[in-house]
Amino acid sequence: MEYLQRRVITLEEEAANYQAMKSPIMNEKISGAQLILPEIKARICNQTILVKIRCGNRKGRIVEILGEVENLNLAILNFNVATFATSVLDFTIIAKMENESSPSENDIVTAIDDLLCESGISV
Repeated sequence: MEYLQRRVITLEEEAANYQAMKSPIMNEKISGAQLILPEIKARICNQTILVKIRCGNRKGRIVEILGEVENLNLAILNFNVATFATSVLDFTIIAKMENESSPSENDIVTAIDDLLCESGISV
């Protein structure tokens, strides 16, 4: 029982120290409104496409992005989304080109950026 009590105290001290050691760059970017969104990257290898998106969180955002990827004639193989700082969504999408006339990296980035900008403020 004493071991567990000492362990709890140690973990609480470590947690307090961890919060004090947050990265000043990360805090500055988020709290100083210097985080520029949306941030979109696309990479193509053979017929597979990796798309990474960081954008503002709002209702319906996930459905909008998945719909846009499908509109680009891409078949979604894997999709992952996580929240970052409660107001930012971080997407990773792996898709496969459905035909030879599938879009380039630039076309994908432009289409998703246009969608996010027209559907409201991204941050």
